[in-house]
Amino acid sequence: MTLTMDQLIGLYPALVTPTDAAGTVDRAATSRLVEFLCAAGVNGLVPVGGTGEYAALTQAEHEASLTAFYNIFGDVMDTDMLIAALERGRAAKAA
Repeated sequence: MTLTMDQLIGLYPALVTPTDAAGTVDRAATSRLVEFLCAAGVNGLVPVGGTGEYAALTQAEHEASLTAFYNIFGDVMDTDMLIAALERGRAAKAA
């Protein structure tokens, strides 16, 4: 689906990926973050995108983060994932 400029209205905060002490995606913290932002009235969310952390995550961490965000808010609001990577192959695999 391609979004048009008139569909991108409101607030779409770029999110950090919460991790636990072991460095894995903290699903409970992710859930709290998403629930807080949804309750605050954001129009959408940009996980693993605008903060630049995609470059610091492994492919597995990137996939785990996107999966966690989608599982939490995929049914709550329209979900559009930013696919960003430093290598074309990694971006294509993520898509």
